Amino acid sequence: MNRSIVNIFTVVFCAFFITACGYKIRGQIVLPDGIEAIHLVGASNDLSRAFEKALRFSSAVLVKKATYTSITIKIIEDRFRRRTASLSQRGKSTEFELTNLLRYEVYDSQGRVLIDQQQLSEARTYFNDQSQVIAKQNEEKIIRQEIYLALISRLLDQVSLGLLAADTQVNSTGQDGIATTANPISGASVESQRQSDTTRIVNEVRKQVDAISQTVQELENSEKIETKE
Repeated sequence: MNRSIVNIFTVVFCAFFITACGYKIRGQIVLPDGIEAIHLVGASNDLSRAFEKALRFSSAVLVKKATYTSITIKIIEDRFRRRTASLSQRGKSTEFELTNLLRYEVYDSQGRVLIDQQQLSEARTYFNDQSQVIAKQNEEKIIRQEIYLALISRLLDQVSLGLLAADTQVNSTGQDGIATTANPISGASVESQRQSDTTRIVNEVRKQVDAISQTVQELENSEKIETKE
């Protein structure tokens, strides 16, 4: 009986911990309230298609023109680089590393800089099967898509943190209900907000763990008393 109760609490705790840490279904992009549309500027066709795929299960869509409910993501640099990761005894490439460098800026619905210039990079390594050239080319296309999706997820996470930081700043500095203009969110601000959120989550998890441990201890003591009787 006691073991069953402990198992139940363990499952509940794991479910809470996974949710608190921000895990989500693969391919699902979670955006904050207020973002209904995303306007891309300077994005290649491949990157635009990757954004459409990434937003497929979200509440936002891509738009061709900026609107009062959209944010604008300006792509400054989008560059793939492929290099040899390992060589065979004959000096031929056996593995390639594919890396993408993405630099961008983000503007709010009023055209103000929300996040100043940022840089993200993502890399994947894959086997170079020299006997199947076509298959290798197809695999590289798939890997490029995976890299794009990973970068887009990280980029939108930063946008979410940037919006949260901007709202917090407006609420703390605004007077008489008049919203003030928030300063651009720098990389340091985004990182600081991320650390703050992480600390808050860890503290919440600790509270849940303490509560569960106390409940389990009470159940164990209750069971001991019943056994003695």
